[in-house]
Amino acid sequence: MLTETTACLSGWWKDLQCRIRSLTPRKGLCLLAGFLTLSFAGAVIPGRFSVSPSNSVGYRLFYLKPQFKRSSLKKGTFVLFDVYTKLMPDCWPCLAVKKIVCTEGDVLSVNQRNFYCNKEYIGTAKPCAKDGAELEAFQFNGVVPGGKLFVAGACVDSYDSRYIGFIDKKDIKAIVVPII
Repeated sequence: MLTETTACLSGWWKDLQCRIRSLTPRKGLCLLAGFLTLSFAGAVIPGRFSVSPSNSVGYRLFYLKPQFKRSSLKKGTFVLFDVYTKLMPDCWPCLAVKKIVCTEGDVLSVNQRNFYCNKEYIGTAKPCAKDGAELEAFQFNGVVPGGKLFVAGACVDSYDSRYIGFIDKKDIKAIVVPII
């Protein structure tokens, strides 16, 4: 059995060597360029995409932009940051993707667990999580301080600024672009 395997591998190797020798320089260069391109893509692409385990923002696949200007952190932008919570197992910290819904200079107000940015409704903080754990709502009424962001998910169960409060702009790891 071992000799059959060796003979088979030997035949495969000889066939490959023969094919390589028969390549023209141009075909060989094209093959090498293709291999290098695929190698580069395989090394770079996985680090530029993120898959969300939950549907809290309405999307699951995101393209990451880790290099960005702080000035591009505006309303409607999706961002990636660390969340520290004991409500989710093994989440100290865990990465979260949320949408900026209120930013520095805007007026954030809370009325009976209902959140508004510049008098526009953002969402309501639930009194309890899905598992029944009590949730304390973030309390704030006034102008969002400089360097701070208020972020939210699209899902009613999203764990976001309604509970954790403001996110510092300096803590944003990447801007993310939703794909699907």
